[in-house]
Amino acid sequence: MRGLEAAIPANQPVYAELEKDLSAHERELLQEILRALRVIRYGSVVLTVHDGNIVEIQKTERIRKSAVKKD
Repeated sequence: MRGLEAAIPANQPVYAELEKDLSAHERELLQEILRALRVIRYGSVVLTVHDGNIVEIQKTERIRKSAVKKD
């Protein structure tokens, strides 16, 4: 992944500290979020939260086309 890996490399203590306290469900949610972020080039990933729990992960992708010149 482009941005987050640079922000918190896996070998940094901060990452290890965050990871050790995650439940299996939280790890699964993070994997889903990372999958959405890795495949998207332009767009957004939206998390819907109810009562402090993520209930939906929505990915919207934008497809950008270059302008076609007319002769």
